[in-house]
Amino acid sequence: MSTDTIRVLLVEDSPSYARLLQGLLAGEDESFSSYWCASFRDAEEWLQENRPDVVLLDLHLPDADGTDTFHDFRERFPNLPVIVVTSEDNRDLAARAVRAGAQDYLAKGEIGRGELHRAVRYAIERSRAETQLRLSEARLRALVDHAAFGIFRSDLAGHFLSVNPALVRMLGYENEQEVLELDIARDVFVDPDARARLMEHLRSGERLDAVEAEWRRADGSSFHVRLTGRPVMAGPRQPRYFEGFVEDISERRLLEERAREAQKLSAVGLLAAGIAHEINNLFAVIRGSAELLQAAVAEDTEALADLDEIVAAVDRGAELVRQIRGYGRQEALRVRTVAVGEVVEDALRLVRRTIHPRHRLTFTDASAGARAMADPAAVTEVLHHVVRNASEAMGSGDGSIDISVGVTHDAEHRPHCVRVSVSDAGIGMDEATRARIFEPFFSTKERGSGTGLGLATVWGLMQQQGGSVEVDSEPGEGTTVHLFFEMEGAPRSGFDIGGNQEDDAGRPSSGSTGADRAGGASSEPAEGAPTPEE
Repeated sequence: MSTDTIRVLLVEDSPSYARLLQGLLAGEDESFSSYWCASFRDAEEWLQENRPDVVLLDLHLPDADGTDTFHDFRERFPNLPVIVVTSEDNRDLAARAVRAGAQDYLAKGEIGRGELHRAVRYAIERSRAETQLRLSEARLRALVDHAAFGIFRSDLAGHFLSVNPALVRMLGYENEQEVLELDIARDVFVDPDARARLMEHLRSGERLDAVEAEWRRADGSSFHVRLTGRPVMAGPRQPRYFEGFVEDISERRLLEERAREAQKLSAVGLLAAGIAHEINNLFAVIRGSAELLQAAVAEDTEALADLDEIVAAVDRGAELVRQIRGYGRQEALRVRTVAVGEVVEDALRLVRRTIHPRHRLTFTDASAGARAMADPAAVTEVLHHVVRNASEAMGSGDGSIDISVGVTHDAEHRPHCVRVSVSDAGIGMDEATRARIFEPFFSTKERGSGTGLGLATVWGLMQQQGGSVEVDSEPGEGTTVHLFFEMEGAPRSGFDIGGNQEDDAGRPSSGSTGADRAGGASSEPAEGAPTPEE
């Protein structure tokens, strides 16, 4: 204990008894100094400007009497240690004050110097210990309340006894009381039998070590948790209650699932690359044979035109095969600077044949010939997936798919980009669907009607070209897909995919094919359908 002078406030209505106490405090010990107030009000005023180490409080004052004296004093000055002083016949009154928080009590007529000094020093030490205990408890409570994981204590009947705020939020309730009223087996565990198995394990006195389970939120949705805990035992196989920690691992499980899907996609890519390699060899044979026939029938104009179409078709097929091999990481895309508007216009001549006959394509190019980094074949593939999705979203009724090309000027958004926007008037998507549309194998179609690879392919191709994709959609309001290509000379923010970087030397040509003359599908617009320029 410190050797500094101990300041003692005497709140006593009897002047003679106050002098007696002051004399006992002084004596031969110079470590005490005392101050006297004759009433509760005088003590209040003195304490406004002074801070004693301990208070000797008479429970019978002119303006306060009985235990109310202590309660009132405690309410106004909660952090001051108090020793109550009362007459010999009021020991019960003094004992009640101690139970209410007084550090000690002294009976008048039985107070000696040694007893008084001991009581004062003990009151100060006990008060300091209680203060430290409160601070420690407050720190522990703050640690529990601000923990990122759930902490709970539950009874044997299956109810929470206490929970921290993180667990309340995890379960989706408004306050702690709502959680305390839950039946854990019925309202929290998706599978009540799973809890029964855990309880049997705990009843034996064993700990839970990172056991996974599926829990239910207030809104009925489920999520995965990892439980760690222990039973607090009253005896062998006699648990008093259980306490544990809960970690929400839903996001981790989702990442693991995405990693597995990525592995599947990687395997698909490797398989596709192998198949593409074999097809490429077949294309080489076809093209070589066609070129030999071209030399042999040089005077037959119609046959020569057919052979030219065969060679052109093989070249287009070889371009797609090269793209597939790029997905298998065996060949990079040929990113170069191109006039994006012109590439899109050419691509739409091919893409428009994949949509429903009652759907119109409109095309607007406001890019003024702006050039950006892109692979024309990859752009065609991207538009094929996006436009086909737009057509399917609009069903079989009349509708329009609007494609526009422009340049972004928002320095805070995407500077130096050419933007291609594809808008439809389809059914639109909610937030949950938008969050998953680029996931491999995710599809809103019925099982067996789609692979879920279309928009995943779009995302992958745009990333490989150093671009990006954004989707705006609301249920019933249609969907707009924005494709962003970095303009020539702009700092690259996408992935460096390597490959050739060269200027565009030309664009894919279009024209009639042998199938046109044979009565097959035509590359020209169907009757009544608009051209891309409309």
